[in-house]
Amino acid sequence: MLLHLWEEKGPEMLADLRGMFAFAIWDSKRRTLMLARDRVGKKPLFWHDDGKRIVFASELKSLVQDRKPCASGSCPTCRSGRSCPGASTRASWWRSCRR
Repeated sequence: MLLHLWEEKGPEMLADLRGMFAFAIWDSKRRTLMLARDRVGKKPLFWHDDGKRIVFASELKSLVQDRKPCASGSCPTCRSGRSCPGASTRASWWRSCRR
């Protein structure tokens, strides 16, 4: 149903949706990614854009799993073998996540 609405109406399809939802649609013809959630926000949708790619999930803990080691590998987090938010500090990485 969602894909059919997308083909017919594009982003305007959101006006026809009711209830709780969160979804992503990648349109390869238009090279467009649409992330959407219900107006009330019952179904969360978090996303992070690092300038090279966009990651999204319904829970922040899923975004944390996607963090990559920083390029230098010199920070204490990377040396411990744990995931690192990259060149930015942990606080700035969390602030860059959007809901």
